[in-house]
Amino acid sequence: MTASDIALGLRRIRTERGLTMAQTGALLGVHVSTISRIESGERWRGLARDPRKIAALLDVTPGYLLRSCPQCAYTPPAGYQCLRCGTPAETQQATT
Repeated sequence: MTASDIALGLRRIRTERGLTMAQTGALLGVHVSTISRIESGERWRGLARDPRKIAALLDVTPGYLLRSCPQCAYTPPAGYQCLRCGTPAETQQATT
């Protein structure tokens, strides 16, 4: 598990739920700039180091937070192309 895994999972869940960074920050009890730094991979301290805590605050399992694309180890929101490798959503559905 890397900072990138947590960053992509947080961004995926935020996007799936239609939340802004500010709304996500409020859920996690951190400032919007912290969410931005976590998602960009700049912050790897405190909350960003604990996927169990992030998952609990977002009411998902750690496995859901860190689940992965069959092509590149990242799963985009349903119906969207993978943000990491560009795999179309249709391909992802067929391979899972």
